[in-house]
This record gives sequence, C-alpha cells and structure tokens, in this order.
Amino acid sequence: MNESNTFFTMLTSGIAITAPIFLTIVTGALLRALNILSAGIFDRLASLVYWLIMPATLFFGSLKLDFSSDISSPYLLAGVVITLLVITLSYGYGRWRGLPRAHIGIFVQGAYRSNLGLVGIALAVQAYGDAGLALATLPVAIWTLVYNVLAVFILNTTLSRQQSVSKSIFNLLQNPLIWGIVLGALCARWGPAPSPLLLSGGGYLIQGSLFFALLSVGASFNIARLRANYAEALEASLWKLFITPLIAVVVAVTMGVEGLQLAVLFLLLAGPTATSSYLMVAAAGGNRELAADIVMLTSLFFPFSITVGLFVLRALELLP
Repeated sequence: MNESNTFFTMLTSGIAITAPIFLTIVTGALLRALNILSAGIFDRLASLVYWLIMPATLFFGSLKLDFSSDISSPYLLAGVVITLLVITLSYGYGRWRGLPRAHIGIFVQGAYRSNLGLVGIALAVQAYGDAGLALATLPVAIWTLVYNVLAVFILNTTLSRQQSVSKSIFNLLQNPLIWGIVLGALCARWGPAPSPLLLSGGGYLIQGSLFFALLSVGASFNIARLRANYAEALEASLWKLFITPLIAVVVAVTMGVEGLQLAVLFLLLAGPTATSSYLMVAAAGGNRELAADIVMLTSLFFPFSITVGLFVLRALELLP
C-alpha cells in the first residue's frame, strides 16, 4: 500500500507541475485558432510579454541571486557542457540519418534549444516557487547567450544564406530579457537590500505575468501548419523531449549537480524547443515549416515527457 501511494504521489506531482502550464498554452492556441480574440490583441500581448512582463519577472528573480554561490555553481557550467554535447551528438545523428544538409542545422537547433525564458521559468516557479525562480534566472541569461551564438554558427554552416555573427550578438545584447536580468543582478550585487514589500509585489507580478506569457506562446502556434508527414520533426522532438534531458541529467550528476539545482536544470532543459528557433531559421532562409513543426510538437508533448522524467528522477531519489 505504501509503495502504491508513493508511486501515485510521484506521478501526480509531475502532472501538477506541467498541467497548468500546458493548459494555459493550449488555451492561447485555441483562442487564436477560434478567433475568439483577434490576432492584433495577441500580437500586442506578445509585445507586452517581451518588452515588459518577462524582463520584470527576470528582474525580480535576479534580486534573489546569491553571488557567493550562484556564480561558481557547477550547474551553470553543466548547462553549457550539456548544450555542446547535445549539438555534437544530434549533428552526428543527422549526418548518420542522411538528412539534407540544409535540414541538419534545423534538426540540431530543435534538439538542444529550450524555451528557457517563458516555459522554463514557468516550470521552475510552478515547481519550486521563489527558490526555483532565483535558481533559474542566472542560467537563463547565460544559456540564452550561448544558445544564440551557437545557433548562428550552426545555421551558417548548414544553410547557404549566411547570417552575421556580430549583428546577431548585437541584437542579442538589445534583448530586454537580458537587460532585465542584468539590472536585477546589479541591484542584488551593489544596490540596497530590497524591501519585503518590493519582493512581495514582485512575487504577485511574477505569478500573474507568467499566465499572459504562456498565453502568448500558445497564440503563436498555427495548428493548421502542423504536418503529420514530418518524420524529421518527430525525430527532433524525441531528441528534445527525451534524449536531451537524459544527457542533461547524466552530465549534471557527473559534474556534482544535485538537489534543487538538479531539479531546476532538468526543468529548464527538458522543456519544449524555443519559438525563437523558428524565427532564426526563417530569417536565415531555411525550412521554416520544419522548424515550426518541431516547436509545436515539443510544446504539445513536453508535459508527458517532463512528468515521466520527474517520476524517474524522484524514484531514483535524485530530486527533492
């Protein structure tokens, strides 16, 4: 009986973390597909999320950074090592599978590039509250920079149309999410201690704003665009949802990451492929339909894969 209760508890805890996020994303997709709310409203919502809601969320998360331990923590380096390893292995897999050269870069991007700023943050907050947000903020900043620089290099080497690395980095430095984190980190490091009232208000803002951020993710989907005959999109999605998280856990545990840090690392890297990967492929003149299919497939099925992953990790007593 006890074993049965333990099994049920571990299973339902994973569902409890992912279900609200998934349902919010699906709600955004349905509202857009059924034209209940106009495309213009969702476009303005997406702009509000990008320029105000998420930077503010990451700013308040940065106020909780502990520079005495966060900067030197092995889980920051583990995320970079995991990314490089997944890129190498998925690239080799794409070559072995005989994928067209122009599709390999899209496949690799789909396999490694997580939606850190929206879904990843939401998962960390849903699972561990303020502690999860504090642990997720710095990795989001560092790994987002790494993701974008590597994506430019990968697409440059697999697509005929070249993108400027310097221009991409310059555009990244103008990213309001990065500035939200930087300003919060500066205040945490050299500013006065934030008042409890400010932190409390920031907490309410975060809880409310993530709902609108996830709605905007769902609203960006075009369900009619999803193609059932995209074996490549399905394979890339399997990489992103199952193989990449497995690699992440093995590497992180090997590097000494454990407890809450391991949990947050898993939630950040096991989420769906970032919607920005589609935008970058489109800008580079690649197969935007394939990139969009990977984003949608991973966004539809990540609750299942994360629930399974959390169950296994807790069964192995690796997570709190």
